[in-house]
Amino acid sequence: MDRNEIEKLIPHRPPFLWIDGVEELDPGAHCLAWKRIEPDNPAFAGHFPSNPVLPGIFLIEAIAQTACVMLASAARPDPDGLPLLAAVNRFKFLKPIKPGQ
Repeated sequence: MDRNEIEKLIPHRPPFLWIDGVEELDPGAHCLAWKRIEPDNPAFAGHFPSNPVLPGIFLIEAIAQTACVMLASAARPDPDGLPLLAAVNRFKFLKPIKPGQ
């Protein structure tokens, strides 16, 4: 699934669309998405200039958007509704994400 297809399913748009493509999709059950982390992303200018690391909140947002794609592909949500992330519990970062990954 490419960006155009993703944008048909979820309301997010650049610069806050945090998935570029979907590799695997089982509607309502499983979704594997990807995002190229460009080295010129403005977040790296201040987080941290000598050792750039993607802020964790952006990773959480990417995961939430992936979940939105998975759920929206199963059953089209209310067109007047807006999917919102209500809570994040017990999230663990396993390794930092660097520019170019």
